[in-house]
Amino acid sequence: MFGGGNSRDSGNWTGWLCDKDSMKTINQTIDRDGYLERYPKSKAISLNTLFTGFLLYHHGEWLELDKHGSDLAKGLIKRSSSNGGFWVTVEGVRKEGKIRVDSISEKKRPGSGGEYVVDKDEQNKNIRQDFKKMGI
Repeated sequence: MFGGGNSRDSGNWTGWLCDKDSMKTINQTIDRDGYLERYPKSKAISLNTLFTGFLLYHHGEWLELDKHGSDLAKGLIKRSSSNGGFWVTVEGVRKEGKIRVDSISEKKRPGSGGEYVVDKDEQNKNIRQDFKKMGI
């Protein structure tokens, strides 16, 4: 899955967790972020997610988590105090639309009473990755 090529990027990506089966339905909605903010915990920890795995919705793009990442995502969701919507940062190595996951951590939701703070290091790393993709 990650062999060869120069299109690997180590880093972290922040967004909403979602199982692959639900993604099909979400792609047909107009307000993806709105749905993902309410993505139910009961759906996320259902038996079906054991077989389908998880994705990260990052800036309008779906990024597939590897098996290890999907296992981490499911564990995080089970332990989360939230009953819906899982805003996380995934660290690992990305190749095209897939991430080989090292870790996942839950973050404060964007706009949650002004408590959400932009991580400048994360923001700068993402900008550098975007520039690298553009050949700059």
